[in-house]
Amino acid sequence: MKSLAASLGLCLVVFQTPAARADVLDYDFGGDRRGPAVRLGFQMALRSGFAYPLGKASGVGSAKMSDVTTGQVPVIVELGGKVVPNLFLGGYLGIAGGLAAGNLDDLCDDSDFDCYALGIRAGLEGHFQLMPHGRTNPWIGYGIGFERLTIAMSDGDDRGSFTYSGPEYARVMAGLDFRLSRGFGLGPFFDVSIGKYTRYDEDPPGGESDDGDIPKTAMHEWVTVGARFVFFP
Repeated sequence: MKSLAASLGLCLVVFQTPAARADVLDYDFGGDRRGPAVRLGFQMALRSGFAYPLGKASGVGSAKMSDVTTGQVPVIVELGGKVVPNLFLGGYLGIAGGLAAGNLDDLCDDSDFDCYALGIRAGLEGHFQLMPHGRTNPWIGYGIGFERLTIAMSDGDDRGSFTYSGPEYARVMAGLDFRLSRGFGLGPFFDVSIGKYTRYDEDPPGGESDDGDIPKTAMHEWVTVGARFVFFP
């Protein structure tokens, strides 16, 4: 009889629905059941805030990120779906704007150029949601992708740009969603991305274009804080 009871118990665990398994996990984390009902499938989110650069753009000289770009204001779109209540899988696409900074800004001023920084990134990500049934749902996430940083220059007549690109090895994220309804939620987030620029593409104003591998690379980081607006949380 004990063996039969154990077998039946194992079958219940194996064949229970994803929502039921999430209920157990949510309970283990102290989930609050007073939130809107959980839905599976498509989910979309918009994130924005302030991103601060750290590290070096390259290993040549003192090419600090702070000598290339100021902090930037990003807009990031996340698209994907919840395969089970606790797990979101999808991708992200982001664009961020800022100004030239430090030594590069001095060079732009000396040359009477207006200089702006534009960042673009895209990749894949996953979120683990600790309390998907609650009104407040903390989550953690990880992503990996590709990024570009372009410095655009213009003096009204001549235009040019310098672009660095490379892999984004890790984007570690955390946040807290306030689930206002089945269709909408919002809350704060924090993320740190770690990457390396491995390619350059130069199109200087009035000069010849050039591109290739950066001979000596270095790691850089972006630290971002802001607000996240999620649809179908």
